[in-house]
Parts: sequence; C-alpha cells; structure tokens
Amino acid sequence: MNTSIGKRIWFGFGILILLTLIVLFLTNKSANLSKRIYNDISETYNPSVKKLNELSFKLEQSKILINYSAYVESKSDQQEKQLFRKIIGIEIPRIKSELDTLATNWEKQDVDQKLVIYNQIDELFKEYEQIQGMLPDFASYQEMGGMQWFLARDLTEDGGPIYTRVLELTHDLDRLIESQRRKEQLALSEMVGAFATLKFYSTYIGGFLIIAGLIIGLLTAKSIVTPVQRLKEKLFMMSRGVLPGVETRIASDEIGQMTVALNNLIQGQERIKLFVNSIGSGDFNVNYDPLSADDELAPDFIKTRDALAENERITEMKITQRTKELEEKNRQINEQSKRVITLYKDLRDSIEYAKRLQDSILPTQEQLKKAFPSSFVLYQPKDIVSGDFYWISTKGSKVYVASIDCTGHGVPGAFMSLIGHNSLNIALEEADSNDPGSVLSHLNVLATNSLNRNKGNTTVRDGMDAALCIWDKVDNTVSFAGAMRPLVYYKDGEMGRLKGDRVSVGGQDTINHKFSSESIQLSKGDTFYVFSDGYPDQFGGETVNGKKYKLSRFLNDLGAIQPFNMEQQREQMRVNIRTWQGNHPQVDDILVIGVKIT
Repeated sequence: MNTSIGKRIWFGFGILILLTLIVLFLTNKSANLSKRIYNDISETYNPSVKKLNELSFKLEQSKILINYSAYVESKSDQQEKQLFRKIIGIEIPRIKSELDTLATNWEKQDVDQKLVIYNQIDELFKEYEQIQGMLPDFASYQEMGGMQWFLARDLTEDGGPIYTRVLELTHDLDRLIESQRRKEQLALSEMVGAFATLKFYSTYIGGFLIIAGLIIGLLTAKSIVTPVQRLKEKLFMMSRGVLPGVETRIASDEIGQMTVALNNLIQGQERIKLFVNSIGSGDFNVNYDPLSADDELAPDFIKTRDALAENERITEMKITQRTKELEEKNRQINEQSKRVITLYKDLRDSIEYAKRLQDSILPTQEQLKKAFPSSFVLYQPKDIVSGDFYWISTKGSKVYVASIDCTGHGVPGAFMSLIGHNSLNIALEEADSNDPGSVLSHLNVLATNSLNRNKGNTTVRDGMDAALCIWDKVDNTVSFAGAMRPLVYYKDGEMGRLKGDRVSVGGQDTINHKFSSESIQLSKGDTFYVFSDGYPDQFGGETVNGKKYKLSRFLNDLGAIQPFNMEQQREQMRVNIRTWQGNHPQVDDILVIGVKIT
C-alpha cells in the first residue's frame, strides 16, 4: 500500500516524539533522585563537616589563647583574652546551636557521639574557668609569689590536662567528621548509580532514534531532497567559507530560480573576496562594485575600507609613541633597581657594623679562659645581631659572670643588649659587689631609667631576664641572683637548681624590687650553668609543625654530658639542638654558659 511522504514523515516523527518522551521521563526521574541526594549532601552532610571542622578549629584556637594567658602577663582587657572570651562565650555556643539544627537529620549514633563531645567541651570550659579565676588581671600573676601563675602553666603546657582534653576532643570530632563524609560518599555513589541507569536506557533509545532518523532521511531524500542536493552542498561549502563554482545545470522551475540566485551570490562573494584581500594587503584605494542598485552592503564596505585606513595611520602613531614611553620606563626602572641595590648594601653594611660593635662588648676568648680556665660559651644569635649577651668581670679573687636575655632579638635586641651591658658595668661599681642581688637591683633601676619607664602605660614592656653569679676562687662558693632565669649546678654528680626571682629587670612597677641572693658551696670538678630561654624554646622534632625542646630535655642533656670536658660539652650541646631543629628555623637567640670549678 502506498503512503504519502507527509504520512511517512509524520509516522517517523511520531516514533521520535515517543522515544523522546521516554527519555524525558527517565531524565526527570533521575533528576528528582539526584535532587534529593544533592539536598542531603548540601543541606546536611557538607554543612555538618564544615561546622565540625570549625568547632575543632575554635577549640584549638581557645587552647592557644588560654596558653597565652597562662604564659604572658596580661591585663583582663588584653586583646587575646577578649578574643578567648568571645570564642568560648559566643562562637562555640553558636556553632553548637547550628550543629543541633543539622543533627536533626543525623543517624542516632552520630547524635550520641555529638552529645559525648558536648560533655567534653563542658568539662574543658570548667578548666578554662579555673585558669581565668587564677589569673583574672595583671596583678594576679605575681600574687602568692607567682604560685598561681605556675599552676596555670602546668594546666596549659604541652601534655597538660587542657592539652590532653583538646587533643581527645579533636580525635572525637575527626571521627564524627569522617562519619559524615562516609555518608556523603554513599549519597554520591547512589547518585552515580542513578545516572548510570539513565545512561543505559538512553543509549538504547538514542540508538533507536538514530535508526529511525536514518529511515526518515532516506524516505525524505527519495521524495523531495534529491533535486536540491547539489544546491545544498554548495551552500554548505559557502557556510564553511569555501567558494564553489557556479551551477551550470539550471532548471525552469523554482529550483532553477534558486540556482540563478545562488550563482549571483557566489559571484558576489568572489568580488567581496578580492576586495577584502586588497585591503588586507594594504591597498586602501581598491573599489568595490555593488551587486546591484539595491546592494545595501556596498556603502558599508566602503566605510569599513576608509575606517581601516584611518585606524592603521593612528595605530602606527600610537606604536611609535608607546615605544618611546616604554624605553623611558625601562630607563627609570633600571635607575630604581640600582638605588635599591645601593640601599640594601648600605643597610647590610650598617647591620654588620652593629654586629662588630656588639661583639666588642662581649668577653674575648682569652678573657673567658683567664676568668674560667675550664668553661664554655654556646652563643648562637638568631639574626646577625643578638638580644642575648654574656658578661664577665673580675675583682680580686671573685669572678663575675652573667647571662642576659633582652627583649626581642635582631636589631631591637642588640640595642637593648648595649643598654644592659653599660648598666651592668655601672651597677657593679655602685652596688655591693659581694651581693649579686644588690647588683641586679641596681641594674633594674638603671635599666628602667634608661628606658623611660615613666612614659606611657602598656602591658608589652621592654626588659631583661638575667642570671648573675659570683665565684669566689678562695673558698669555691658561688653566689647567685636571678631575674626570671635559674642557675643549674652539679655537685658530686647530683643536679641542683636555684630558681631566682620571678621578676624581670626593667619590668614596669618593679623599679624598687630587691633581688634576693643565694649561695652554694662547690668543690673541684663541680659545674654550674646559666642560660637564656632560647635553647629550651627551640622548635623541632619529627612533627610537621614542630614542638619545643623544653627545659626538662635540656636538663637531661646537661646531666648526660657531665663526664665530658667543657669543650666536648659545648660541642655535644650544639649537636643536640641542631639535630632537634632539623629544617625548622631558629626562633630565638641561644646562649648557654658552663663553668667547671678548678
């Protein structure tokens, strides 16, 4: 039975429409499933992971800030304390509230884990309140001889209760975060499965669509397309920018009229091609012949030709001007580079000269060996110049040695060291030279006056930590006074320690402080050591962020090197700290002085 072309085309399109509807149905079903899964990921799992990570970060930040409060004398309105109160009073409660909202879509075991973490946070906050109660204001740091300050440091130091509790909280939060991430991955896997199913069905239906399209195309070609196939090929060539030859077979029907129009279009494109090529080669005098009296493009082509000619003229002028400007800028840049190099060299030379000035105040090796025949000094500045310095003086049978740690390091610390060195020399002359506490008290007054302590009111203050010893060579007694620094000694192989006063030299409101003195009786072969905090505070170890060497490890090292002579002790101490440091940068000046009684 014969069927018209229209019916066959409609039949073919009907099949295509039906298959298209099936594809749309499957796509809509997969999209709804994907939307549901996406909502679970974007509204529950992903926000939960972000909030849990934020909670973990805020807990770690609170640990750092409470550690700062326990180690640094500060007022109640100190910026770090205000930030700490904001974190535990506002930000962490806010995060918990947001997690409670998200947890309505969690599974029961994750909700239970959240409650356990909340209980741990409550316990941590109680310990925070205990430390805040110990150190509520600036004066509380020195109350009871600094006992509360020591207790607060014990609670916050590495390995302490707060450190351990925050570490446990971080581990529990990591487990909860991992649980939410696993659920997110399962949801993603479900979404991938839905898309795989859609792809399976779409592939077969798409294949059938291709076959149906081929059949409809064959029917259409036999029915109506063949007479115009040649014209289509020529139009396709022109659409790709290729000019075909004119059509020679011209019919007397509508297709013939289309052929004549196409030939005219091809010839017009040939003229346009010649016109454009002439302009491209720089011939702006070329003329364009219109296709007819109605050719609307001819005036535009002429305007474009004239505009391009003018633009080329302006461009050449701009290029010439820009070339001159670039040459001038390059000249200026070269001159500035030379000035920067000169300034850097001058600055470097100034710092090197400052180092020579600072080295001039330090005892020479000959002075050191004359005063202490068996001794060593491990001195490693963080920068070219140092905030640490050591000082030696001799009066009769008494030898004086001091380890001074000035505020800061680099150039600021070096200026402080000059003030400290000069003040120490004056203090030795004015004070009771047999009493190291008297010398430190005079040094305190001199340093405070030198630094104009009566100007301004700030909690960040310049000053010095100091350890001063007097060795009487006649009876081998060692007298000691300390400002925030101890004396460590080994008598008959047993370690002892004199802690000194918990007050810095030059500290605000401590100008009238009288430093105490202590004495020990040593024998030949016994040793004593004074040092700055740079060695114990050096970061290193196997962890990525590193951790402090700490005073306990430093004291263990001193005990281990007692069988060695003093030069061997110095080398061993240098190797120990360098090995610990690894790739971590030096964070402070290092100074260790060791003396053996001879």
